[in-house]
Amino acid sequence: MTVWFQPSTPYRKSGLLYRKFRDHFGKDGDVLVIKAPSTTPNPTLDQSIIDDAMADDLAAASAEWLTEFRDDIWGWVGRELIEGAVDHGVQSRVPQPGISYYTFCDPSGGASNSFTTAVAHSDNGTAVLDCLVEIKAPFNPDRATADVAEVLKSYDVYKSTADRYAAQRVVAAFARHGIALTHSERDRSQT
Repeated sequence: MTVWFQPSTPYRKSGLLYRKFRDHFGKDGDVLVIKAPSTTPNPTLDQSIIDDAMADDLAAASAEWLTEFRDDIWGWVGRELIEGAVDHGVQSRVPQPGISYYTFCDPSGGASNSFTTAVAHSDNGTAVLDCLVEIKAPFNPDRATADVAEVLKSYDVYKSTADRYAAQRVVAAFARHGIALTHSERDRSQT
């Protein structure tokens, strides 16, 4: 039996602590996760300190004193909404005739960041992610571009959008494989 003891204050729903909680709390197995308010292991804590903290900042105090993962700092949308929209077990969807696919590429130079590409379509106004490609660094950028171009072509896509990384070098690399790449008008600072 492996023993992993990690007393910790939960923060957001990501990272090692959250994964251990999500995968093992309340489930049979060889990993025991205990979740309890601070007053359970230490009943001498002054409840008025906890009450004052809860009145001042409920989300922060709930994490600190009640061991609740925070929902207020997740990011774009809550984790529950994203999890509810995931078709678990689906790695990619087979290209279908008659569907217009849209793509976005996030190329990289191959040294430290991944090269990623998403292929999606609209189903009566609902965005459906059909394929997500990640080529982890280190990699050869020319080979990665060729591989991504083949994925795009399999969805009958011959034009894509990307960020402005390496500007014209990436546009030229995709053009060599029959894909017209344009740069997004928006950057990550625009919402």
